[in-house]
Amino acid sequence: MTFKTSLVDIDKITSPIKRSHFSEADLEKLAQLILQLNGIVQPLVVKEVSLEKYEVIEGDFQFYGALKAWEIDDDFEMIRAFIVNEQENKLVEQQINLLGQLNSDNNSSNQLENKVEIISNSNLEIRVDNLENRLHRLAEISETNLDKQVKALEWQIKKINEQMPSKLDLLKSFNELEAEKLIYPLQSAGINSKEVDKIITCIVDQRKKKPFNSLVDLMERSKVSQGKKKVRLITEAKLIKIMDCWAKTAFSL
Repeated sequence: MTFKTSLVDIDKITSPIKRSHFSEADLEKLAQLILQLNGIVQPLVVKEVSLEKYEVIEGDFQFYGALKAWEIDDDFEMIRAFIVNEQENKLVEQQINLLGQLNSDNNSSNQLENKVEIISNSNLEIRVDNLENRLHRLAEISETNLDKQVKALEWQIKKINEQMPSKLDLLKSFNELEAEKLIYPLQSAGINSKEVDKIITCIVDQRKKKPFNSLVDLMERSKVSQGKKKVRLITEAKLIKIMDCWAKTAFSL
């Protein structure tokens, strides 16, 4: 079983927790950080409740932060999430329950502060800000919600530690990599050589005019003429494959 993330449309996701439960100031701060990175560092955990409709299991604050980012910039319309099926849902619950049990045997605040300090020492400043904001909210919510938030933080810190090796940002790569160095990443995503040549030629021509400001911008500007129509060389499906391949491989300038 491979537990990996996928890109999900923000408007296809709902949360069982009301937005009013969170501070709008905190959501605004998180939204701005998400837009600066063009993504969220802590993927949601969601379950499919109907066809292409999802509900948050863990990451309600991140979800509302992403929703706020979408309200600010309508080009930011997708978010990375773990989509949990029925079998995985049981395993996720067991993992969260185990983390909660281990946490209850120690002083919750001290344990979380120690983990935040470790992350800070690793120069993950943006992630630390997000965790600190959530720690402040833990003191303001009920005992039941406190347990849930502690479990979520334990799980998120684990995922951060797994993602510690740095990889070259995909958007930066399309803006800065030499044409020859774009060949392998595109071919690794299953794009044939003929299409790769067309995509690279188009990307190089477009970025000479101005850098791509987002992956959506990249997708919209990677078009060629076919008869009287303009056709995208990088569709949403191809972009998702490229991003998944990129997440597994550390490419460098």
